[in-house]
Amino acid sequence: MRKILKITSVFAFILMLSACSRQDESCVNPTLNVEDLEKLNACMQPSLFEVDLPVGDFVVVRSQTDFDKLFTPSECFNIDFSKNDLVVGKKELRSNLVSIDYTLTQDCKTNNLMLKVVFTRGLASVVSIVIYGTLIPKLQGEQMVTVTLND
Repeated sequence: MRKILKITSVFAFILMLSACSRQDESCVNPTLNVEDLEKLNACMQPSLFEVDLPVGDFVVVRSQTDFDKLFTPSECFNIDFSKNDLVVGKKELRSNLVSIDYTLTQDCKTNNLMLKVVFTRGLASVVSIVIYGTLIPKLQGEQMVTVTLND
C-alpha cells in the first residue's frame, strides 16, 4: 500500500511540475517596435541638439510641453505624443560611440515595458556624453518602463 502511495505522490508531483512549466511557456514577452530618436531629427545637423537632463539619468517624456522644456531645439522633431512616449537619457562613455541599439519587450505578466539599450563602442579613448532616445508605445494607466543600459 505504501508503494502505491509513493508512486501516486511522485506522479502527482510530476504532473504539477509539468503544469507549471506549461503555464510559464504560454507567457512569452513580445518584442515591440521602437523608433530611434536620431531618425526623427529633421534638422540638417542631426547631432546638434541638447537635452536638459543630468548625465546618468533618463526620463519618459509624455507630452509636447515636456518635450519642448527638455529639448533644444525642439522644432527639429515631430512626435505624436497621443500615440507614443519618448524615453530619453544621457550616458557617459569612455570611448567613442559606434552605434546604439534598442530592444523593447513587454512583460506578459505585469504588462510593463522593458527597454534594453546597447551601446557599441569603438577603440578610441575619448570621454563622451551620449544622448539616447527612442519612441515607445504610449504608456497606459499604471504601466511603467524599465531601462537597462549595456555597454
